[in-house]
Amino acid sequence: MSKATIILAGGLSRRFGTSKPFLCIDGKPLLSRSITLASRFSDEIVVAIGDTDSFERYKQFLSDSVRIVKDCSRQQSPLVGMYTGLRSVKSTRAMVLSCDLPFVNERVATFLLERTLQFDAAVPKWPNGNIEPLHSAFNVAEAKSATEKTLLMGQLRVSHMIDRLRNVAYVNVEEMRKLDNDLLTFFNVNTKTDLRKAEKIMKAL
Repeated sequence: MSKATIILAGGLSRRFGTSKPFLCIDGKPLLSRSITLASRFSDEIVVAIGDTDSFERYKQFLSDSVRIVKDCSRQQSPLVGMYTGLRSVKSTRAMVLSCDLPFVNERVATFLLERTLQFDAAVPKWPNGNIEPLHSAFNVAEAKSATEKTLLMGQLRVSHMIDRLRNVAYVNVEEMRKLDNDLLTFFNVNTKTDLRKAEKIMKAL
């Protein structure tokens, strides 16, 4: 069964004053790195960008395996980007990732995608109860239906959509240390400090 990755790459980061997808680590834009990593476990890749984003800026990332689609709504929320991506993929299962994850682990992503053969979603969960909705795998048909209903209700959080799914596998992140010992797959770049840390990690790998 085919597998897709939906990369959420829309919006302006207020902390950086520029779009995160174009921030560079070791000379390579975050989005470019995300696409390279996703290609290791995906049959198709869809990049969802904001409805006002310039398509021209993203042309450099186009290839046979990558499609770029604009958000179907002006509401600014990862859930809108997710819905746009779910409507665009042809695969039955999809990994949903934010574009600011420079160390996505192929083994972790594959593990989560495999869980969607039996569940509507596979969502990493930390011991404190926090979840990683933008590092999760979904059954496309079920997630698309739940996302549409959530948006129609005026709710914009991905967690609200997940709550609508009937059969969710919440996976303790500690289980994934056997696949990614330092859990770098969940490291995301939110601040300039994170960006500098990512540079150091990259050089140490």
